[in-house]
Amino acid sequence: MGKYDNIMVLRSASKFYGLPNHRVGYMFADKELVKIYNEIAIPFPFSDLSASVFIKVLKDYDKLEFTKQKTIEVNKKIYNAIKKENYLCTNIETPIFTIKTNKYDNLTKQLMKEGIIAENCSYFINLDNTYARIRINKDYEQIIKILSKIL
Repeated sequence: MGKYDNIMVLRSASKFYGLPNHRVGYMFADKELVKIYNEIAIPFPFSDLSASVFIKVLKDYDKLEFTKQKTIEVNKKIYNAIKKENYLCTNIETPIFTIKTNKYDNLTKQLMKEGIIAENCSYFINLDNTYARIRINKDYEQIIKILSKIL
């Protein structure tokens, strides 16, 4: 491959492309790395439907670019609206963000009471019930309003 034959780039469709039920993505790597990856990876075969959906999404560059820019814009709005110590930075192009607060024993439970669908982060290494992941959706202004109130 060249100078950097030890680099592998993986991109899952579930986050940025908004295809969480389709186990598809792509990888760029040296042939030897691909061979090693194929030997140790847990196989998650995808269907023809998932492959065709992913290809269609990849071909719509204008929509991808719009989605990327909108996600960046909304992430910045959320970040600016809540206390900085409560927001854990992830990739600004990813429509998911993580928050933390010690105000509640179970932040996810509190968010659900307020009408925000969230994922508990206690199964992540070094995180606990005071962390929650939230997916950005079209009601992001409501998310900002609720987060500003409870954090």
